Amino acid sequence: MTDTPASEEPRPSGDRRRLMLFVAGDEPNSKLARARLRHLTSSPAARGWAVEVVDVLEDSSAAIEHGIPVAPALLQTEPEPRVLLVGDLSDLGSVRIALGLAIDEPDRDGPTE
Repeated sequence: MTDTPASEEPRPSGDRRRLMLFVAGDEPNSKLARARLRHLTSSPAARGWAVEVVDVLEDSSAAIEHGIPVAPALLQTEPEPRVLLVGDLSDLGSVRIALGLAIDEPDRDGPTE
């Protein structure tokens, strides 16, 4: 789910981004989302990205402040447009498309645990 559709044109790699991953403790889907975000941000194109993980069980006010309905959820606040993805990020290709990232390599499913 996105607040605003991602642009048709992929953004250049290595750009600045601010991502917030909202998780619910060590629940299975939250663990998967953390692992998949680590996989996504391990590429050289992710240099310069600011990534924050927020555990809503410890800080529910951050989820309320940002309008997060469920966890896990990935919120891109910069650059505009704001993008909200809900779920364990299992389809990394779709995640890249929603965030407006170029897909440089054949997509693998990424981590499963």
